[in-house]
Amino acid sequence: MKRRTLLKAVASSGVISAVGIGDRGSAASVATVLGAGAAEQGKCERYEAVVPDTLDLAERATLSVNALTGAAEPEHDYETYQSTHLDHRPPYMNHRWGGPCLQKPVHVLPMMRIMSGSKLRADYDAKMVEGITRNIDDQGLWWLKTEGAPWRAETMKEDQCWPVAQGRLMVALLDWYKYDRNPQWLKIVERMAGGMQRMVVRSNDHGWYYTAYTRSGWKEHPNPQAGTQTSSSAVKEPDRQADFNIGLPLRGLARWYEVSGDKRSLELAQALVRFYLKPSMWTLPEGPSMAVSSERALWAGHFHTRTMGMMGLLDYAIITNDARLKRFVADFYEYGRNFGLSRIGFFPAVIGPLDQIKKAALNYGGTGSTGQCDEGCAVADMAWLAVTLSEAGVGDYWEDADQYVRNHLVEHQVLRRDLLEAIIASGPSHTLNRSMETDRDVLDRNLGSFVSGTDPTMAYAWWTMCCNANCPTALYKAWSSIVRHADGVAQVNLLMNRASPWLDVDSYLPYEGKVVLKNKTSRKACVRIPTWADKKQLRSRLNEQEVSLHWLNNYLVLDSWRPTDVLTIEFPVAETVEKYTDVTYREQYTCRFRGNTLVDISPRAERPHYTTMSSDDGARFPVKKGYPLYQRDFYKRDKTPLKKKSRYVSPVII
Repeated sequence: MKRRTLLKAVASSGVISAVGIGDRGSAASVATVLGAGAAEQGKCERYEAVVPDTLDLAERATLSVNALTGAAEPEHDYETYQSTHLDHRPPYMNHRWGGPCLQKPVHVLPMMRIMSGSKLRADYDAKMVEGITRNIDDQGLWWLKTEGAPWRAETMKEDQCWPVAQGRLMVALLDWYKYDRNPQWLKIVERMAGGMQRMVVRSNDHGWYYTAYTRSGWKEHPNPQAGTQTSSSAVKEPDRQADFNIGLPLRGLARWYEVSGDKRSLELAQALVRFYLKPSMWTLPEGPSMAVSSERALWAGHFHTRTMGMMGLLDYAIITNDARLKRFVADFYEYGRNFGLSRIGFFPAVIGPLDQIKKAALNYGGTGSTGQCDEGCAVADMAWLAVTLSEAGVGDYWEDADQYVRNHLVEHQVLRRDLLEAIIASGPSHTLNRSMETDRDVLDRNLGSFVSGTDPTMAYAWWTMCCNANCPTALYKAWSSIVRHADGVAQVNLLMNRASPWLDVDSYLPYEGKVVLKNKTSRKACVRIPTWADKKQLRSRLNEQEVSLHWLNNYLVLDSWRPTDVLTIEFPVAETVEKYTDVTYREQYTCRFRGNTLVDISPRAERPHYTTMSSDDGARFPVKKGYPLYQRDFYKRDKTPLKKKSRYVSPVII
């Protein structure tokens, strides 16, 4: 396919905006960032406001824009690096094994720009997406090519098409259509849906994909073309495939069916679902034998691999209104909350028999090591599932989403230059491979990135693009759900700061139990109050006049108000000390909360648990020093600091 411009370059003018990330004192290293911009449809709104200096997800998005565009390499056709090491001397970014995650930063960048209005490297977005889409052939297959990419020539050896990546790219381009209304994205996705039909392997009424499709067929299959484009009972069906090989293609096909009504895509999605739900996909190595795993979604294995699959199944269930599948995903989600320290969103990278986890930990931590660290993708996916299940009416998981986002999700984002500089100084030396690595401005380009792994109190200072892009996707999912609006009714689900077209939310949590809602266009408001708040002690004022509001479950309902009205809701902040045990670390942690915000945790590790790690670029390296988490003494104060900032309201919501 000839190179062509698929999207006009967006405005390149920049603005400088001061960014504060809560009240972090002089140690906070991110003072200013260049804002980056979105392709704005309609008229955006910017205005100055004095607001609580508390968690603001839009500010986190501003910094994520820096890291996501900072990972793109203009010298390599704006392809993003696969991994970054902020734990070596010098710190470096690496393309090795790059390709299967390229669609993820392309997917999330419009979301970050919608949240923040940032205009940093505003021309990168179009160049990044064009660099990907030009490699989609006339048959609808997105090829990860080796030509001009020595990192793929070394690792993949030949051009490959990964259905898992293709499915996620379909979702990304459909979201791009919502973002800029360019009909070209729909034409490309239609072609990619045809490519999914060409790659699928079938046996009777089941359909599935392997991981890597090559020019000659499936890399993993002894007869590469067996079953391709056919429906044959002669094809030997595997007992299982990785969940993402089924779930992400399913997600792309379901989303395309929702937009287009394409019955062939729906039929293929149904075949994938039938494969996904068969009992051999749900066998447990251990557990209660009185529960049927394939009926109750009991599971084990790599956390993110499993959650990626279920995100696709949930999209399909919502689009087809399959109540049984919605409940199945809820069972999966609820089972997953049993592992790690779910109260703060710390989920182990792998769940399974403890003896197997110990063997894996021994490989990285040395004699006596047992701990199973988390991955940023795990907390991101669980936050996405919690919000999506709640909005679909399957259950009320808003409290879960609130505690995941306030704690471990945002703790995965590295903000402090001083801590990173100390890690770099103590790290092993590294000799660059100039054909696929760079050390140019690596620290500056990675402030605001999301690292891939943490212990409960310490982060490892490297990332793979999987986590660096999936974490901000969850950030957007949470931010967009803070306020929802329909038919004049504003529903506030999370008490976090948010400027919206309908009303603004000023949250004083966790310093004070106070939220101020400033109306713009809504005529009615429903405000979810956290379960830890004492309803009997709650007080509300409308324009400083005390009012009595009524309850609908956990929502406080204001039946009518006018533009410019201000509703203030106050309640005491609950301070609790709670103990939770992570059996892999063989440690009981004492957690001090103000509401859902973890303000202190003990014991704190003096160094990372693992002494050796490996990353998705194939590197294996010693670990010397970590990035300490939950440095939150400032949250222990009772008075909320205020600040003046520029607020941005996008005319577009994806």
